[in-house]
Amino acid sequence: MQGEVSTQRAKELVQQAIDIAAEVSEPFRVAVFTKVFDFLYTESGVRDANQNAASEGASTERGTTKFDKRPRKGRSSTGAKGTASELIQRGYFDEARTVEDVIEHISLNLARSFPSKDLSKGLIRLVREGTLRREKSEDGKLRYRTA
Repeated sequence: MQGEVSTQRAKELVQQAIDIAAEVSEPFRVAVFTKVFDFLYTESGVRDANQNAASEGASTERGTTKFDKRPRKGRSSTGAKGTASELIQRGYFDEARTVEDVIEHISLNLARSFPSKDLSKGLIRLVREGTLRREKSEDGKLRYRTA
C-alpha cells in the first residue's frame, strides 16, 4: 500500500513538472522538466517511489516530445586537448614545439586535423592545468613542452 501511494505521488509530481516545462520553449523543455522534477521530488519527501514513475507518461501536451533521460556521451580524446594529452603521454612534448609543429604532426601521424585556434585553446588548457609549460623562443614564437 505504501508503494502505491509513493508511486501515485511520483506520477503527480511528473505531471506537475510536465505542466511547468510545457511553458518554456522547445530546446529547454527537457532541462526544465528534469530540474523541476528533481526539485519537486526532493521537496515532496517521496523517497520510495518507483524509479520508472518519472518516465511514465512524460510527454508534452502535444505528445511530440518525451522527457526521457538519454545517456550522455563520454568525453572523447579525439578533441584538440585530448589529442595533445595523447602526444604528451607519447613524449612528443619532451622537446619544445610550436602550434604549427603540433598541427603538422597530428595531421601526418594521427590523421586528424584541427584549426590552429582550437589546438591553441587545448594547449593553453594544458598549460593552466600544469601539464605543459609555454615559453617564447628567440624568434618570438610560442613553444610548448612538458612541464
